[in-house]
Amino acid sequence: MLLISLIAGACRNPWDSPFLVTNSPAGTYSVRLSGDPERPRFFSSAVVFDVIKSGSPFWVDQALHRGDSMDASFTIGFPDHRWVRENVLQFYREENFEKGTPQTVVIVNATDESVRQLKVECIDKFLIFDLAPKSELTLRASPPKGDYPGVRITGQGAVPLSADAGFNVKGTTKPLEFRIEIRNEEVTVSSPFLQPRSE
Repeated sequence: MLLISLIAGACRNPWDSPFLVTNSPAGTYSVRLSGDPERPRFFSSAVVFDVIKSGSPFWVDQALHRGDSMDASFTIGFPDHRWVRENVLQFYREENFEKGTPQTVVIVNATDESVRQLKVECIDKFLIFDLAPKSELTLRASPPKGDYPGVRITGQGAVPLSADAGFNVKGTTKPLEFRIEIRNEEVTVSSPFLQPRSE
């Protein structure tokens, strides 16, 4: 029986059950993380998320983190999480905020429709749900690491949304600010005083 139990445990699918479940303050959204949050010994590992809204599937089987044996695990990189507001969940590492000036990320939905789902990655990871039309959201994120911080966006509005941008911050002493603008079918990422990283 012991041998059978050990084999069953070794063959358990890590997606069978979530390792984290967190509910928004008013209970509208429930986010469940599954997969492998630790650094793999071989190949790679992944963490995926499912979002339930008011008891119904809302955004399911989406990648939140991927890494191999050379990357920091999800557990190391994002041990903390918090609901910034009812529709915004942040994954981050609290001690990172003690290592410099936090960056600001401003998200503008300039369209006439709600942006149902948005994932923003910029050191921290943000999941944003039902971003209202003609609205602006300001987020506080961990200070960037290195000279070329990046911002990556994926999601779903009236159409699929995707953008990826990097910036050169060498010699910059001002607090960093990034601006994400969603206009019709286009997503742009800019900064008030930073130049985009040249390829």
